[in-house]
Amino acid sequence: MRRRIWALTLAACLALAACAPAASATTTVTGPITELDAAGLTSVRGFSLRDGQGNTWTFTVSESATDEDGRPVNASHLREHMALGDPVTVQFQREGDTLVARRVGH
Repeated sequence: MRRRIWALTLAACLALAACAPAASATTTVTGPITELDAAGLTSVRGFSLRDGQGNTWTFTVSESATDEDGRPVNASHLREHMALGDPVTVQFQREGDTLVARRVGH
C-alpha cells in the first residue's frame, strides 16, 4: 500500500512538473528599426525592426532592458539608429504572444 501511494505521489509530481511553463530561451535578431513607440525623450515602450529576410519583429521593451554598455535602453539613441538606418541587435524572450526586448545594442 505504501509503495502504491508513493508511486501515485511521484506520478502526480511528474505530471505537474511537465505542465509547468518552461523558461523562455533568449533569442537574438538584428535589423534596422522601422517603428519606435517612445514615452518622451528617453523612455521606450516598444519598437519594430526588419531582419535580413524581410520579417518584421515587434518588441515590448522590458523596464530592465539595457544597451550593450549596461545602461537603460534610451529612446533618443534608438531614434538616431532609426534615422540613420543603422541596424540594432536585440536579445529577447517570448512571453506568451509578446516579444520582450531585454538587451538592445549595435
